[in-house]
Formats: sequence, C-alpha cells, structure tokens
Amino acid sequence: MIPVLKLNNDAIDKNWPRKEDQDFIKKRCAPVFLEGTEIPVYLSDDNFITLDVYEGVKGRVLHQEFFDYGYCNNDAALAKYLQKYIDDKDEYYVHVNLMSKDYEKYYKNGSFINKDGINTGEDYWDYKERYPDMVGEEEYGNNWIHFVVCKIIRNK
Repeated sequence: MIPVLKLNNDAIDKNWPRKEDQDFIKKRCAPVFLEGTEIPVYLSDDNFITLDVYEGVKGRVLHQEFFDYGYCNNDAALAKYLQKYIDDKDEYYVHVNLMSKDYEKYYKNGSFINKDGINTGEDYWDYKERYPDMVGEEEYGNNWIHFVVCKIIRNK
C-alpha cells in the first residue's frame, strides 16, 4: 500500500525552530495526490521519512535494498504503474520531481513508463520513435515526472 502520511507538526516545530523552516518542511513533506486519484506522492525525498516529520513513522527507515524508479509523461501513467504497490500488503513511499527533457543524463533515472503504466525498459526517445501512440500526453511541458518508490520497513 501507499499510505497517506500525516505530518507530525509538533516534532517539526520542535526540531526546526525557525518559522520559515517549519513552513518549508510542512509544505515540502505534505502528501500530493496524483491528479484524479487518491494516490499520495511526496515532493520530499526519502531522507525526510527518518527525520520524524510524519506521525507514526518514527523508528522506521526506507529499505535501502529495494527501490524502483523511472519516468513518465503524466499522472495517469504513473498511477497505473503504481497500482501494483497499492495492492501490496507492504508499505511504500513514493517521491516525485519534474525532470527536464533537456537533462543530458536523464537515462540514469530509470526507464520510460508508457501511457498504460508499463515499464518499457527503454529510453524515451527510442520508444517514442517506434511507438508514438504509446507515450501519452505530455502533462508538464518539457518535463517528465521522475519517481522513486521505496519500501518502508521498521528499524530493528
């Protein structure tokens, strides 16, 4: 499952004394829902999960041996791809950011997820050339959605 994590406002206020820092952390770590879904994703990377910014998550870390990552053109494709994690009994944390299509080393950020939510195992430009109808609408202009899925486990 991909849980909606609730902010631990008391811990944030205590650990970040400056109001500007608190506001930044609260905005950055709040869940964002993929358009048209109830799937939460986060703009903050997985380091925040160990900093006590979420209620009920203290004492947990992200499993460093498991992560999945890639990029796609729109929220719908990502939502389809994430379905396997929603249906899983384990908990996952998904963080996202926009990645410019002009970024020279974009290929280091995984492979392309097509409009049906299928990991093509391929480079976007090669895939688009062969299957132009399968790339999906470009929702964020000259940017892809880059995502990382990490498994949440308890510290021992």
